[in-house]
Amino acid sequence: MKKAVIYCRVNTTNEDDKLSLEAQEADCRQYLEELSGYEVVEIVSDVQELGNPYRAGIGKLITMAGEKQLNAICMDRIERLGHDSDSTTLLIADLADLDAEVLFINDANNANNYSDSDGGNNTVNTNAPST
Repeated sequence: MKKAVIYCRVNTTNEDDKLSLEAQEADCRQYLEELSGYEVVEIVSDVQELGNPYRAGIGKLITMAGEKQLNAICMDRIERLGHDSDSTTLLIADLADLDAEVLFINDANNANNYSDSDGGNNTVNTNAPST
């Protein structure tokens, strides 16, 4: 069984965002159950004001990956990691280098998964139905 951490993030502390955190967690739990082979070991959340680049939850994910406390990180979409594509791509690559699979469930392709478990030959696996 792979150890999975769910990552949720919202931009403010208003009540709608609290519901959004709960919805993100529920969606990720359902997705991981459907995939089978994943056990949720922790939920990591960040609540931040727009424009604040520091996120304690991201730091925790990196630490957990480095200490082999997780095998996979699941979030509802890639924007939870950040809106800057360059830094987001680097973060995903860093996590993959630590053997952490990164799962996105609601992006434009429906489900992109990124891992580096093939010895450095990075791949993106899309679970969306082919057209």
